[in-house]
Amino acid sequence: MLIDHVIGGKYRITELIGQGGMGTVFEAVHTGTGSRVAIKLIVSNDIKEEVFVRFQREARAAGTIDSHHIVRIFDMGTDERTRSPYMVMERLYGEDLSQLMRRVGPLMPQAAVALAAQAALGLAKAHESSIVHRDIKPANLFLHDGGDAGEVVVKLLDFGIAKVLMDAMQRAEEGGLTRTGSMLGSPHYMSPEQAQGLRTIDHRSDIWSLGVVLYKMLAGQTPHAHVQTLGQVILAICSQAPRPVQELAPWVPPEVARIVHRALQHDPNQRFQSAHEMYAALQPLIAGLPPIKRAEVVPLSMMARSQVAQPLMSFRPDVPTHGGTDAGVSQTQGATPAKKGNGVAIAMASLGVMAALGLAGIGAAVMAKKPAAAAQPAPLTPTTVTAAAPTSEPADPTAPPSVPAVIATGRVVSVAIAAPSGAIVEVDGEKRELVDGAITLKGPLGSVAQVKVKANGAETTTPVAITEGGAMPPKIATPSTTAAPTPNTRPGGKTGGAPATPVKPAPSGTGTTLNAQRTFE
Repeated sequence: MLIDHVIGGKYRITELIGQGGMGTVFEAVHTGTGSRVAIKLIVSNDIKEEVFVRFQREARAAGTIDSHHIVRIFDMGTDERTRSPYMVMERLYGEDLSQLMRRVGPLMPQAAVALAAQAALGLAKAHESSIVHRDIKPANLFLHDGGDAGEVVVKLLDFGIAKVLMDAMQRAEEGGLTRTGSMLGSPHYMSPEQAQGLRTIDHRSDIWSLGVVLYKMLAGQTPHAHVQTLGQVILAICSQAPRPVQELAPWVPPEVARIVHRALQHDPNQRFQSAHEMYAALQPLIAGLPPIKRAEVVPLSMMARSQVAQPLMSFRPDVPTHGGTDAGVSQTQGATPAKKGNGVAIAMASLGVMAALGLAGIGAAVMAKKPAAAAQPAPLTPTTVTAAAPTSEPADPTAPPSVPAVIATGRVVSVAIAAPSGAIVEVDGEKRELVDGAITLKGPLGSVAQVKVKANGAETTTPVAITEGGAMPPKIATPSTTAAPTPNTRPGGKTGGAPATPVKPAPSGTGTTLNAQRTFE
């Protein structure tokens, strides 16, 4: 063990934090100042040159960026005793977004927007330094608890496969680390051009990846999570438009959905052209709200799930006409510019509903200068509604039929009822019989039924939404069968890109479902 070992003559290791794909992370104390840091160390008897170069690249790439939203690198070198390369980073406390979502599932829309906005600020700083991250995913977005007044600060981790567009580092790449045809990154979050292993990718590849992260925060899964094999994932990313996020999550406001699908355009020219531009689209939706706190990053409430937002009707995804793209740019010009007007107002009203239902204090800390050209619409005062009004925008007659988020066709879903014998179940006032402990609901995608269960002298009424993934919630428990709540536990500490000990998901009486993260994500 390396506990109490002094690295670089001044960093005394105090504990093991975790292990990641490119090394082991320890907590250490600076012997001179007493400050606590994290040290990532490659502990191996057979360190390949490619791994060593990538490790150095991570330190140099992150070390050149000055941003509150990127993990800070203080030092690097080679340990004399172990002959292992190391880097010294700031000590972070909290958990990464992947760990959070495994515990809580989809997030409230305003929480997802707030976290994505902070990530966009970090990316903007990286791109200003000519650095493309290339591996933006939930595991590389750390939710640090060290902000002022207890707010959560998003920190970008793991620049190990970053593409540095400066001449010196580009020559190192040409030495074989990223040859044409190779594929570096996490498949489900790759842009089409990155999935093809093209050298021509630029910062807009990170825009796509952040769009996938935002999609997953809202819907609980990535756009192609249904695909089972690595090859099929790559093919789907390159040839299929992502499913509309509102099909999986009808409660997502249209202005948020529009941001998601603009980021997920196959043609990089149709995406946001910079991280600053994406931030400028996200920030008005959370303007005026205080910085996001740890206690406010909670599961999507059942009441919030019952809200059916106005569907996004005016955005047409671009789909390559062939299986791939030319030099990373699709020839299909299918993106229809979003209409302006009351879109932000609609989104703010919808977010206001979510806030009124339990998360009224969520926002993003604005810690970087605003883009000069970005107009900042004034947010509306939150308004409580039960369902969004029909859109006044005419539907695009040329849009493919799969674009509308709420499809007016009958859908049959099953809802499990955990109730004792003799319980009475009503759906919208109509009595229903339990069959094998469940009832069926039929209605348009996005519709909501009120399910009342009477048992043991008590009754509960639960709004159940009919979604693409089935009933939401998929299970209803009566008061007598509801499990006692378990106290929240502060997440374990993880830092600098190595995972902390996984947090066991808390039991969920509401049956929140979340696709398990595949190993190749």
